[in-house]
Amino acid sequence: MYLPQNSQEFIKQCRRRKILTDTHIAGHSRWHLTQKLDVELLAAEFTDEFEAYCQLLADLIVQEFQPKPGSITFHRLVGIGDGGSLMLALVWQRLYHYYRWQWLHIGCIQNGELNFTPEEYEYWIVIDDVFTTGSSVEEFRENRIRIVGFVSLFRWETGHDRVPEIKKVSLFSGSQTIYPANICPVCNAEK
Repeated sequence: MYLPQNSQEFIKQCRRRKILTDTHIAGHSRWHLTQKLDVELLAAEFTDEFEAYCQLLADLIVQEFQPKPGSITFHRLVGIGDGGSLMLALVWQRLYHYYRWQWLHIGCIQNGELNFTPEEYEYWIVIDDVFTTGSSVEEFRENRIRIVGFVSLFRWETGHDRVPEIKKVSLFSGSQTIYPANICPVCNAEK
């Protein structure tokens, strides 16, 4: 995945192109994407919203497994899906900075093809846009590979053209969770 060398310049470009804006509806932060999700949209890493999201992932991982300082428990943790590598890299930065975890393998799915074999890794965070990796998740479960988390960045809202809605972080369950499920991100109306 592409991670810019000059972060500040990349921030300026993303803001100039209005790749991402955020709003607050019913007390919950939302990302309103202005175009289809791609690697560039994950420049949202540079917004406070995305920073907080990645920190939440890191905190929940630590809360669940309670590693000791200096632990490398997650040396085989992998993220898959659209933007999974980039997001996991950012989560890794936090695990390293705050908890001194030393190494994290990053992998992803490209056009439905794994660039590694599931058997190589023990722990997984699944990151996807529309849960297109569901069959892979089932395969991992069959092979007794532990799914640490399942995160969906957005889904298209029926009745509104190309409007994403952030899904809640659903760690340790692999379940699909809407965040929140009953509020339309456009008109703020209950469904």
